[in-house]
Amino acid sequence: MVTFCVFPGCSNRSNRKKDLSYYRLPLKDKKLFQIWIHKIGRKNLPLNGNSRACSEHFEPNSARGRYLLPGEYPTLKLPEKAKAEKQHRPPIKRVTVPLHENHDSADHHSEEQREIFVDVPSLPLIQQMTFSSYKNHNTYKVLIGISPGGVVTLVSKLFPGAISDKQLTLKSGLLELLE
Repeated sequence: MVTFCVFPGCSNRSNRKKDLSYYRLPLKDKKLFQIWIHKIGRKNLPLNGNSRACSEHFEPNSARGRYLLPGEYPTLKLPEKAKAEKQHRPPIKRVTVPLHENHDSADHHSEEQREIFVDVPSLPLIQQMTFSSYKNHNTYKVLIGISPGGVVTLVSKLFPGAISDKQLTLKSGLLELLE
């Protein structure tokens, strides 16, 4: 079983960094657990027996092999307070539909694609599906078809941000409307 570090931004995994130790969160010691939660700084922290922090977040002398000294908590490579409390997201853009007047062709359609920024999902699979490498954020995409007169002719369903523009156009139904 692969063990992941619970610290935000830490990509250490037991199958990649075999020289690190991974320490369980002190679920039974309530006071120590609260210190760990504060140091980790994640709101959506998975709280179970498999939740672990890698040894890169502990002083080298505090770790003794697979076990920590009693009362130890993470002190290294902690997330910045601002990052831990709230990740910055660009503002959501409102879609404005331009009114096209005096077009030469009645067959002319325009299309508008927008990405809607969302909070980082807690499930890794959903994170992967919604991550837009172009925007470098988790997003959903929507395709909007606009007629020459400015009438909205199509609003596609939402698609995860990882979908390509080509796939979005194919799956949105826009091409069927143009035929």
